[in-house]
Amino acid sequence: MTPNEKARAWREKLGYNRQELGDALGYSPEYVYWMERGVMPPRKGQKSKPIEPWVWQRYRLACRGHAADLRDKNRWDW
Repeated sequence: MTPNEKARAWREKLGYNRQELGDALGYSPEYVYWMERGVMPPRKGQKSKPIEPWVWQRYRLACRGHAADLRDKNRWDW
């Protein structure tokens, strides 16, 4: 299973749509959509490019943080 397939499966397992996950992570629903496709949106006159490893790392950290919040109802806060 590719990282983008795992990302989508995790979102669906939580029962979230893209808007709900985006709100929880601080990303737009469009960003969640492109992460789940495994490519970044094409820029004008260019093709879509695969997502860089550092972008996946940042997205996974955001998802892990949200998963920790779901497990721990006494959320840590600044």
